[in-house]
Amino acid sequence: MNEQSFDERIQRLEQANAQLQEQIVSMRRQRRRVWVAGLAIVALVAIAGAAGFTGDSFSLLSGGKQRIFYANGADGKTAGLVFNDDKGERKRMFIGSTSEGTPTIMMYAPDGELVRAVFLVNTDNSMMFKLNGRSGKDLLGLGSATDGTGFFQLSNPSGTARASIIAPAKNKEAGFRCYDSNGTQRLFLGTNEKDEPVVQFLDANGKVQKELTGTAK
Repeated sequence: MNEQSFDERIQRLEQANAQLQEQIVSMRRQRRRVWVAGLAIVALVAIAGAAGFTGDSFSLLSGGKQRIFYANGADGKTAGLVFNDDKGERKRMFIGSTSEGTPTIMMYAPDGELVRAVFLVNTDNSMMFKLNGRSGKDLLGLGSATDGTGFFQLSNPSGTARASIIAPAKNKEAGFRCYDSNGTQRLFLGTNEKDEPVVQFLDANGKVQKELTGTAK
């Protein structure tokens, strides 16, 4: 998987996050019926076989505070559970499915707005786990592409990639990459498509200036 495809996956994830946030807000605004019960989620599971819920949404309260909220989105596809804090005021976790049919788990900061962690499995069978910094920018990305290629990326607090590792599913260029403060690749340490060990030094434009290559055997 090349750098462009990796960046595209990160961008698609950011777009999916934004869309999901909008759907969560929409689900809360458009709910028509709320089921109220002073039950813990364990109790809900226990009675699931004997009770049914209808309508667009329902809430579970504890001490009069909304702790768990479920709703279907206006698009007819987005649906999920929102878990609120102990005051029932701020969301801390979302578990559900997006409008694209992507199962997703999102975890929020104490303010209930900033997404700090996301895990999702795309419809193309690729998956990703992402951690965001305090600014909401990418901090760590870990996942697998459709063909099974594994990748790992570390970014600085501003969201600029500084290091990454790509492990292709097939015999392709694999290794460790370092980036400068502008996100331009400056170093590659790994193997090429011939399975030869390679060290590459790149300039500020990302062009290889020096390369050291070993033998495959």
